[in-house]
Amino acid sequence: MTNNGQVGENSHFPKQNLPETYKSITLQTGRCSGNQTSILDIYRSGSSSSKTVLLLTGGAYIKLHVETIRKAAPWYLDAGYTVAVLYYRLCWSSELPFLVFSDLYEAYNDVRLAMENIYANIEEYHVDPAKIVISGFSAGGHLTALYSTLCASKGMHCPSAIVLHFLYLEEGAKLFCTDVGKPLRNTDSFDACFPTALVDANTPPTIIFHANGDTLVPVAQSHDFVQSLTSYDIPHEYYEVLGYGHHFAPFNEIIVLREGIFSKGDTYAALLDRALSLAI
Repeated sequence: MTNNGQVGENSHFPKQNLPETYKSITLQTGRCSGNQTSILDIYRSGSSSSKTVLLLTGGAYIKLHVETIRKAAPWYLDAGYTVAVLYYRLCWSSELPFLVFSDLYEAYNDVRLAMENIYANIEEYHVDPAKIVISGFSAGGHLTALYSTLCASKGMHCPSAIVLHFLYLEEGAKLFCTDVGKPLRNTDSFDACFPTALVDANTPPTIIFHANGDTLVPVAQSHDFVQSLTSYDIPHEYYEVLGYGHHFAPFNEIIVLREGIFSKGDTYAALLDRALSLAI
């Protein structure tokens, strides 16, 4: 692990603030060097049929952020969710000029494999198949949105709903659509990897959180995504708070935005519940 709280190519997340995993599954090994592994960690709820969340952290497809996992997963566990954490593969060179050495759709395939594993083990993992959410952050938000706008057309397992946080849409799409062997973001054509352009009538109900002080990803990108959802009548809600940046704001800020929907003491797990309510 690097000193800035991020996980590099072949490292596994530390478990601080998390209980022991119920099960850790190796999904796939690959990438330019052939030695990066995608891993799915399962934290099983005590209930025999639980709301379930697949958590995809961010890191610009260059790193995987530890702190997001440490913060979000305990909120979800405390709210009674079975939590599945996916450590997807990062298909880039760690040395300048940061070339793409294998197809970033390997990360997309990791999401597919994770969903297949969850559905294949519903009873063992204590999963309610009608209440599966994917929760994505930054680049993980792009990956969540990309998977969820394509899963129906590709005959894959789609989530019941998705929750997107400060989603890294345009840059994520440019990275994803960069040709193998080219420098990162070396593309002018990225609609095939751009969830805003891929939304259709099959896109799951969606909750989006963003803060307008975010200098890494402008909130205009979330606004455009919301407009795409609106154009297809996809049930959705958008929560934009004042100030803050490319990270969680205190949940009290969201409670103030939607007084009467959320309650004092709620955490970001309440957004998952809200998303599932839109799917009913």
